[in-house]
Amino acid sequence: MNKWYQNCLNYNNSVKEYQTALCHVSFSEEAALNAIHKAFQYYYDKNFEPDPDYIIRMDRFLYVLHEHKDDPESALWHIWLKYFVTMGGNEWNQFCREI
Repeated sequence: MNKWYQNCLNYNNSVKEYQTALCHVSFSEEAALNAIHKAFQYYYDKNFEPDPDYIIRMDRFLYVLHEHKDDPESALWHIWLKYFVTMGGNEWNQFCREI
């Protein structure tokens, strides 16, 4: 199992308010990973100027996700986002490199 998916799942399951989202959306490993790859592709398609500190800047990433808020996979992105806010900068960069 992908460690990032497992960490995301564990975090969302640890917060009672977030558990219901997992029940209403098919957050399988395959669906979750495909959804985040798709979101990253939307980001890369924007050709943002590279940032010296972050592979993907969160403010730009949120902007891109908002542009695609009607995407069928947006519910999966919201689950990922709940996990992302727990990350520090180094962990976020590691996630972006490895995913």
